[in-house]
Amino acid sequence: LDKTISAYLRTGWNILDVGAGEGWALEYFLEHNCNYFAIEPVAKLASSIRQRRGKVLGKSLTCSPNLKNARFDLVVLRHNLEHLLDPKGTLIRLKELLTPNGLILLVVPNAENPSLHKGFRTSFIRPVHISYFCETNLLRLARSVGLDTLVCNTTGEISLLLRSIPSS
Repeated sequence: LDKTISAYLRTGWNILDVGAGEGWALEYFLEHNCNYFAIEPVAKLASSIRQRRGKVLGKSLTCSPNLKNARFDLVVLRHNLEHLLDPKGTLIRLKELLTPNGLILLVVPNAENPSLHKGFRTSFIRPVHISYFCETNLLRLARSVGLDTLVCNTTGEISLLLRSIPSS
C-alpha cells in the first residue's frame, strides 16, 4: 500500500474503501491524518470498522444514500472487482465518486501470475471469482472508462493507481 500511494497521499484526504472487509487499511490512513470511510455489507466487519474510528457509509455502492453527494480523494477497491458482475460499471461509478484530482487504487489477483502458495484451486480458481484479470485487460478496462494509469505493479497481484483522464 505505502509503496503504491505514498507519493500521492495528502493529509486531510477523504478515503473510501469499497468492500473494506476488516478495514485492512484503516489504521494506515488514520495515521496519515486522512478521513476513512467504508462500504461494507457484513455487519460484524462494519461494526469493527466503526469501533476503530472509521465511518461506514453503507452496504453497497448502489444502495448507500450517504454517497449521493459525497466525493473522495482516494477510492480503494481491493480484491473486489473480480467478484462483480459489472466491472466496467463499477469503475464508472467509482470515477463518479472522485474529486477532480481524485485517485482510485485498484488491486486484483494476477491471472498471468496466480499465487500458488495458497493453492491454485482454493485461492485462485474459485466460484466467487467471476472475472480474471491480467495487466493488459485491466489496463484496457480502466482506459475504456476514462481512467489513466499513474502506477502499475504486477509483482504478485496487480495494483493500479488510476486517475480520471483530463477532458480536452
